[in-house]
Amino acid sequence: MVTVFFDRESLGNYKAQLALRGVRSAIAKRKYECKLIHELDGVEPADEHGKPIIVFSHSESRSLRILRELSEKGYRPVFIVNRISGAEYSVSSVSIDYRYACHLLTCRMLEDNDRPIAFLGFNSDSIPDKQRLEGFEAAVGERGADSRMFANFGDVRSCLEEYWAHRDIYKNVVCVNDIHAVALLNRLKESGEDCGAYRICGFGNTMLSKYSVPRITTVEPNYELAGRCAVELYSVLERNKNLRAVTFTVDAEFYEEDSLVGESAGTTALIPPVPMPLHGDFYDDSYVMELDSLDSMLSTCDETDLGRSEE
Repeated sequence: MVTVFFDRESLGNYKAQLALRGVRSAIAKRKYECKLIHELDGVEPADEHGKPIIVFSHSESRSLRILRELSEKGYRPVFIVNRISGAEYSVSSVSIDYRYACHLLTCRMLEDNDRPIAFLGFNSDSIPDKQRLEGFEAAVGERGADSRMFANFGDVRSCLEEYWAHRDIYKNVVCVNDIHAVALLNRLKESGEDCGAYRICGFGNTMLSKYSVPRITTVEPNYELAGRCAVELYSVLERNKNLRAVTFTVDAEFYEEDSLVGESAGTTALIPPVPMPLHGDFYDDSYVMELDSLDSMLSTCDETDLGRSEE
């Protein structure tokens, strides 16, 4: 029996659904049984100390609490996607190399121009966002480019409006995910702006990014593979009781589009960063849910549904 804990607050996240699909496929392939739990109260104490348990939570603050409670119940958690650092308990993980991926994206955007560049949508309670920001800041530091981070405190539209006041300065934009990138494209179109004057990239390679016009450059983190690897790591830990902190890293694929190239602009400015709260709640943001629902709908469509003839 493989015990799998998926944080209920994160279940609406597309990363969670892909990771869970990977977990289930790997468990079925090994002919294990799966016990899926969404609440910590539903996790019984481990029947043997050090028993592995697969965990997904997109929130850093919740991840730390989950790690503490599961460890105290006698488990060795294997976190999917999140690589937790500075915890008082040992933890294993299957993580995506977000830092390298964002460093690559940012370098690509700056390689043919040194225009100021923005990092849009940062959530200080998201471990992937923190790793992406590290990669962004490293690339910006190497190039000596002017930059600014625009934080999302739980309302994508407010985040976009904050960026909008400085859009003439920051036409290179690295977004934390495809939803923010598509939301920015929508804002540009609604305002009659020339999308070709901007260079925008996101993360996820979601259906929204594939069908956005123009297409955006994006990175596809292989969450499903991460889920499958978590089951492999679970098996390794189950066979080796002395292993306490093992990390698998899954690479991301880079998808570059040529439609958002833009012309060089000479305007530069440094704007001091705004202070950030501890975290924001993103699961009640109606605009995010609207775009996420559209992405889910597109994922079930074929070429005929989309008005395209199949060759």
